Amino acid sequence: ADLAARFAGDGGGAEALLAAEGAEALKARLLALGLKAGGAPVERAKRLLQLQGITQLADLPKDLLAKGGPIAARPPVKFVRASGQVEAEAKQPEAASMDVAD
Repeated sequence: ADLAARFAGDGGGAEALLAAEGAEALKARLLALGLKAGGAPVERAKRLLQLQGITQLADLPKDLLAKGGPIAARPPVKFVRASGQVEAEAKQPEAASMDVAD
């Protein structure tokens, strides 16, 4: 049985889920799913319990989704140049020393 089903209804609810799994484990599960993972630990447990019966991403309540969305939807990382001194050092090759063994 899935996690939410074990603790929903007469299973003890959010408090029982929190006691059984621990705050950090709940946070890790929420983060892995791309859901909000902040707030009080009992709030995290309630968020996981809200997932019971959801079988499609389209059915997820929008208020559970983390800000920023999935990584694929984010714009690409922009790289910036370092200071001019670093660039000058990169243009000057270091003297290579070769040790030749007999």
